[in-house]
Amino acid sequence: MRQAAVMSQFLKRFAEQHPRLAFKGMRQLRDDVMPPYQLVLRVALGQGQREVDLYIVVLGEGHPDDVRRVLGQLQPLPADDGRTALQVMVAPQLADDALALCSAANVGAIDLAGNALLDAPGLYYCVSGRDAASGRRRDVSAPFRGKAERVARRLLLERGRDWTMRELAAAAETSLGLASMTTTALAAQRLVAKSRQGLSAHDPTLLLDAWAEAYDLRRSPFVIYRSTLDMAQIEVRLREQATAPYALTLWSAYRHLMGENVRERYLALFWAGPTSAAEELLHLNRRVGSAYLFLFQPYDESLLWGAQADESGVISVNPLQLYLDLGSGDEQELALAQQVRARLLGY
Repeated sequence: MRQAAVMSQFLKRFAEQHPRLAFKGMRQLRDDVMPPYQLVLRVALGQGQREVDLYIVVLGEGHPDDVRRVLGQLQPLPADDGRTALQVMVAPQLADDALALCSAANVGAIDLAGNALLDAPGLYYCVSGRDAASGRRRDVSAPFRGKAERVARRLLLERGRDWTMRELAAAAETSLGLASMTTTALAAQRLVAKSRQGLSAHDPTLLLDAWAEAYDLRRSPFVIYRSTLDMAQIEVRLREQATAPYALTLWSAYRHLMGENVRERYLALFWAGPTSAAEELLHLNRRVGSAYLFLFQPYDESLLWGAQADESGVISVNPLQLYLDLGSGDEQELALAQQVRARLLGY
């Protein structure tokens, strides 16, 4: 499920699902302020109207692997100003093992069914037993996790082609067994047609829709830097001196591929090498400089498949990857993703 949709449903249902938590205020956080927190929700609990700041992180899926990954990215909260503050994960559904991970890390958890566990000094709020239809579904994200994701990527990069299983496994750089299991799962969701003769995905729309719902850019570890260089200088250095595979993404790739600058002084890229090399090349630090750079280390090399340089010589991700990256963001980025899909993908 897209993060923007999870956030929208969470806020829409909050008052109805949690009447004991009186709403006191809300503050959205820019993604360069305190990542990965997206929102601070101030609520009051109980007769004494104890105010609590909930630092919200939204997940598209509540899979334990996703929970474990985001737990490793959480920053310490700001110094105490007299209110209780709690880190909280929000997901469509959270299984018991995912809840156990949150509890062990002293992180709160809320799902879209209304289940919640908020446990902090002087605060205990628990709602359980609420069921959601989405919680009873099979794990439809399984074909889009780990190296299995390479199968969908290859099918969409070369859409319309008929494949034998051996051809697909070789092109996706996976084992034959993984390719077979992945395509069986995709066929069960009616996203591809699989038979003894081979496999095809002649209508890529449903396959891309399903993948976009499961995709989360934050699976790639990232650091937000500042640079004393300007955008033009950074891109010249990438073009002429990069020592590792890289590709622009998000608003930076959108500017190169779509011709519109939607976010000045911000640059985002995948860097498949040591971060120390990028820090030296691009004059990156945490405090000084007017340019902000989001450096993602791709969780799999396939994220850079199909990346190409434009006439400037700077490399951007393939439009397919750009659509996925933008689509896993907020509502503004989702709108940009739809423009990329309409103009550059066409399905």
